Amino acid sequence: MHKIFKLCGSPSEEYWKKSKLPHATSFKPQHPYKRCVTDTFKDFPPSALALVDILLSIEPERRGTAYSALNSEFFSTKPLPCDPSSLPKYPPSKEYDAKIREEEARRRKAESVKGCGDESLSKSSRQSKGESTTESISGQVDLLLFSERN
Repeated sequence: MHKIFKLCGSPSEEYWKKSKLPHATSFKPQHPYKRCVTDTFKDFPPSALALVDILLSIEPERRGTAYSALNSEFFSTKPLPCDPSSLPKYPPSKEYDAKIREEEARRRKAESVKGCGDESLSKSSRQSKGESTTESISGQVDLLLFSERN
């Protein structure tokens, strides 16, 4: 909270008085901070700076909405936003993203295994004739046991 207040400024005394959040005053900084968003992002283009300034307002009634953000000058000023495919790709850093990446890798591996050899062709033809997955797996186990005996 300290870093947020240091960048966005401390909420006014009026804000703390009318706040309905339980224990809200426990987050109140010991000394008030001046807002320094414009100084911190002074190298941003004016349209971007105006958007960031509105979106980082501490007090909700002064903060911009998603609708107002999308209609801001930033999204209609040149250079226009680029095609997302041209943006750099970074590895996932969150647990959920890592889980999605692992699931995708498993799916790709399963697809590549599915496409290898005659065994996969006979498996897919059995499944297309309506044989259940359990019967298909059972058939594969029988094939493995038979090949181990011989």
